Amino acid sequence: MEQKRMRENLLESLELNSFYDLTPEKMDRFLYKAKEMPAEELKTVLAEIPDFPKLMKESLDAFKLIGEKTLAGNTESMRSFYALCNAMQKCLEEELKKADNFDDRLKILDMLMKIIDKAEKKDSENKEYLSSVMKGVAAGVGVGLVFVSLYGLHKAGVLDMISD
Repeated sequence: MEQKRMRENLLESLELNSFYDLTPEKMDRFLYKAKEMPAEELKTVLAEIPDFPKLMKESLDAFKLIGEKTLAGNTESMRSFYALCNAMQKCLEEELKKADNFDDRLKILDMLMKIIDKAEKKDSENKEYLSSVMKGVAAGVGVGLVFVSLYGLHKAGVLDMISD
């Protein structure tokens, strides 16, 4: 009864009538929830999915495309940020050349240092962001490979030989 409820809850959360209708776009949520299922129930669910390896490949391709778009957007954002920093730096350097008194020069140098600090901070944030994106991609691929392996074992009948 508990397993049937789990299956029904999973279908409901994915807004599906059956696992036959599972799409690559919903695969990440399926994998996240399916890892909580008992092995016997998971085996039953996997049997309902037509051409599971193809679906996994399409899902991983979609996930990879999302990652590529995210990285491309991040790259463009960083270019814009650095272009702005460079423009500000150039402007301040020109003002530094024109500055006659020492106090004005110190203020301009202080502004230049702040720009450098912001650029370094943004670079560190960007590296953290890229690291988290890559970890997410790796985790998604890892979970996908586990499920492909389980599916292969199921099709080969190996899971049937394992007793509970």
